[in-house]
Amino acid sequence: MLYSKIKVRMDERAIIVIDEKLSGVLEAGEHTVWHIGKSFSHYINNMGDLNVSWTGVDAALRFQRPIAENCWQIFDCDDDSVTVVWHKYLPAQVIAAGESRAFWRPEQGNLQHCRILKNDFWLPEEAQAALFQQPNMGSRHLQKYRVKPHEKLIITINGELARVLAEGEYVLHLPADGSVETVLCDAAENLVVTWQGITDVLRFQRELAQQYWLIIDSPIGSDTLVWHERYLRPQIVPSGQSRAFWLPEQGQIERCVLSQHDFELPVNVAAALLKQPQLDLPLRKYTVKTHEKMLLTVRDALQRVYGEGEYLLRLPDDSVKVLFADSRQPEFGDFKQIQAWARQQPELVAQHFDFVQAQTDELVLYSVGGVLTGWVAPERSAYFWKQPAQVLSFKHIDLKNGLQIDAETVAQLKAAKFWQTDFADIVYVVEVPPQHQGLVYLDQVLQPVLNTGNYHYWQLARHVHAEVVDMRWQSCEISGQELLSEDKVSLRINAVCNYRVEDAPVWLAGHRRPDEYLYRELQFAIRAVVGSKSIDQLLSDKQGIDEELTAMMQGRQLGGIEIGSAGVKDIILPGEIRTILTRVVEAEKSAQANNIRRREETAATRSLLNTARVMEENPTALRLKELETLEKVTEKIDKISVYGGLDGVLKGLINIQPPQS
Repeated sequence: MLYSKIKVRMDERAIIVIDEKLSGVLEAGEHTVWHIGKSFSHYINNMGDLNVSWTGVDAALRFQRPIAENCWQIFDCDDDSVTVVWHKYLPAQVIAAGESRAFWRPEQGNLQHCRILKNDFWLPEEAQAALFQQPNMGSRHLQKYRVKPHEKLIITINGELARVLAEGEYVLHLPADGSVETVLCDAAENLVVTWQGITDVLRFQRELAQQYWLIIDSPIGSDTLVWHERYLRPQIVPSGQSRAFWLPEQGQIERCVLSQHDFELPVNVAAALLKQPQLDLPLRKYTVKTHEKMLLTVRDALQRVYGEGEYLLRLPDDSVKVLFADSRQPEFGDFKQIQAWARQQPELVAQHFDFVQAQTDELVLYSVGGVLTGWVAPERSAYFWKQPAQVLSFKHIDLKNGLQIDAETVAQLKAAKFWQTDFADIVYVVEVPPQHQGLVYLDQVLQPVLNTGNYHYWQLARHVHAEVVDMRWQSCEISGQELLSEDKVSLRINAVCNYRVEDAPVWLAGHRRPDEYLYRELQFAIRAVVGSKSIDQLLSDKQGIDEELTAMMQGRQLGGIEIGSAGVKDIILPGEIRTILTRVVEAEKSAQANNIRRREETAATRSLLNTARVMEENPTALRLKELETLEKVTEKIDKISVYGGLDGVLKGLINIQPPQS
């Protein structure tokens, strides 16, 4: 075959190969290629990709360099550098060290390229700006980065810090023979560098680190407090350590060196940090209210006492503790604790507390704002705030003069409603109603008798006991007492004794249980009276029994009481005796009824005889009686017929014949 015809489209190029060697490149159009007696082939390359994709390009670059240079744009790299090539129609390419690469010449513009050392990651800034506009990267050794305003990009090569990039758009070369790592950090939320490799960088690349960060070193034996008013919460850099911080966009990072044992901050530092919205341990913010006190202890030893205000403290460990106390309670509650503090820090305790001690026979009362609040018992002591929330006053009471509370103190106790407070445990109240007497015993010793009224006593070092005695007439009753009469009849007696107390001390002192004693004496008296009388005497002479019982009770030496009267209320007989007595009573009443009936019949007969005698002697009276009888008879008769006129009525209706002589 002498020749070949080839048609190349507008977006194509044809590579001509004769006898397996590059012959040339054909542009768009229709071409005739003469190859008389030689082998012929061609390769169509789409110009959408400027890469020469023909498989024989490497051989052509080596053995047919002049022809290749006429066909393509060729880039050669030595053994120590790489070349980055890009174009609008060519994704960015990286030509490795020691390699050559051929590219089609673009119809518009030229291929852009830059050369860097093979292990370098940094491209010229113009090249980065152009490459960042490329939609795609044609090489895995090129990487885009967009760093926002508040971000930082840390670049390391083989574990060592290379560069820190701020806001911007970057394209970096990732060498094939090295390890390049990138870390994107948010420097706005926290100025502390939290990158894990920062420790090694501070040790081995100190000068380079100082170009990008503020490095703070804490001296041995001291801690360094670091903060920024806006971008950095307060941080503690411990003794002997170093820490890196991002440089803030506005203002500067503040620092303050503190002793490891300091728990208080300088005034200006504390004032600045109190404005911080949030604090991390070991810093703590405390607010002390008007009625509060704040105590700071180190290893259980009191170090400071704070009043109202806001405070910022550093609590390095658990040995430093903060306690709050309510100064509305003027007495410090934990006496053992404050005693220990007083031994350790006597001047500090004396500065903030008043020490009050009560003597053996002394009671100390204290009032808050004029209201009685508490007390210090005899032989006890207490600590009180020197500047309590309200005015504090003390009142010393000498108990040697007696335990009765004076009227002024009683008024203060009532105003404080002592019965609802702890005062109820030490105030003994004796209420003596009208017609009563009160007996108060202090350590079992009787005090003067109390008349009607209310009395108050301190019950602290001595035992206080009171008895209220009713001086009115009272009754002692015995119910259902079973006794035997003189004739051996079993009876149940209900008796009562009326009495009143004349001398309360004698009455209570002479008897352990006075009411039971009187009850037994009344039992004995009833037994003596009932046992000496028969059943008939008991039933027939109750008044005599009452008088005898009264005389017997009055004759006993009861001591302290007056017996008014005594008597038997009820005598309850056994069932058999009650039945017999009922029959006797029935018989007696029946006989009495018969006697009465006979007397009435005799009187009636005598009256009839007298009436008959009068009628016999007086006919007119007889006739009147007849008419009276007739009237009674006719009342019950419905109809009566009479003949003969009035004379018949008078003579014929009733005709009583006179008796024969």
